[in-house]
Amino acid sequence: IYPNPAPGHFTILKNGDQGFGKVQVEVYGMVGDKVLTSQMTGEKKHEFSLGQFPAGLYFVKVVADDCIETIKLIVTR
Repeated sequence: IYPNPAPGHFTILKNGDQGFGKVQVEVYGMVGDKVLTSQMTGEKKHEFSLGQFPAGLYFVKVVADDCIETIKLIVTR
């Protein structure tokens, strides 16, 4: 995920050669509320926007097949 801290938008870049058909992306706020759900299908890179949400700390959960990763994201203005 870059940039981090992010100015309201961020990009997820899949690295490595492992091909995932569908990648589920969910973004949660500090209190656990889901603010964004999206999918990357066959994409190596995708940009997401959190411009409508306030600055602060968010958690980005990326699910690809059996792999799950949660990354802290700081959104600035």
